[in-house]
Amino acid sequence: MNLIDILSALQIEPEFNSQLGGGRFSIVFPGRYRGNNGKPVAIKICAPKINPAPHKNTTNKYCSSLKYGGDVFKRDIEIQETLCLKIGDNVIQVYDSHLNRQFPNFAILERGSELTLEGLIENSQDFSLPSKIKVIEDIASAIYAVHQQGYVHNDIKPGNIIFEMGAKIKADTNKNLLCEIMGKPKLTDFGAARLRGERIRQILGTPQYISPDILTEDRFDVYFDIYSLGVIAYELLSFNQFPSRIKLAKSGNSCLILPTNVPLNLIWPPSFYQKGHQKLIESVNRMVSTKPASSRQEDKRYSSMREVIKDLQEARELLEKSGTYY
Repeated sequence: MNLIDILSALQIEPEFNSQLGGGRFSIVFPGRYRGNNGKPVAIKICAPKINPAPHKNTTNKYCSSLKYGGDVFKRDIEIQETLCLKIGDNVIQVYDSHLNRQFPNFAILERGSELTLEGLIENSQDFSLPSKIKVIEDIASAIYAVHQQGYVHNDIKPGNIIFEMGAKIKADTNKNLLCEIMGKPKLTDFGAARLRGERIRQILGTPQYISPDILTEDRFDVYFDIYSLGVIAYELLSFNQFPSRIKLAKSGNSCLILPTNVPLNLIWPPSFYQKGHQKLIESVNRMVSTKPASSRQEDKRYSSMREVIKDLQEARELLEKSGTYY
């Protein structure tokens, strides 16, 4: 059976004329159940992007790369299915999967809202500060739930955070027409996830959001996800792009991931200092802290996402009590 036949047997109508997203190993299309009131779904299909260099063993290299992409896809969906059972609504739900067979491997997932974290960051000035902090808190809670199951996500970025179906933006006339974000953010894409304490054999993640610590540590740890969330928090709260601390350098046919060695200098809006948002600034600064070069220096990193949630909640409550919305 081909993919169309399998989807038809599952009572799913795919919409291959549009695309919800995709990455190195997969493409995601929208679809709907024929029954169940036409419930919308996301169809995630294993589709590794292979660009083999001309070589006498090109066919073997292609097959090897295809298998690697299939292995990553399988790992991604299996971990997500496990987490769906254990931590529920913190992750995008997996309704069905077809993995242990010939291509195409695919999964039927919960479809999220058209509201995106990328869109929120791009239009950050339209939203109240407490509402933005609450979104970061909710993402932190989802990541913490993953950590509680022993996993490190390793690829926390806006594209891997999806708001639940029905999430929306609401204007609040009592807050200077600033908007509120209504809806729960959920995690997806666990292809880079590893068990905490597992030995690092390759650099995983997206360079803009990777913690420099992954270049010096020998095992995966929660610090990596905390740092990535800190980058997102800074970009959502400060209206500035986070200064990347990782750079890619070409070496022959491959890329090396190297630290930039540029001192971190985060620029915050003047209003943050005028309005006394020091608690919030300190929290984000700690999230993007890295391991000190010497054991004599203080390690400012958060040791748990639970500490992050506590500090963010305190910062938000201070703003709400003082009636500060920006």
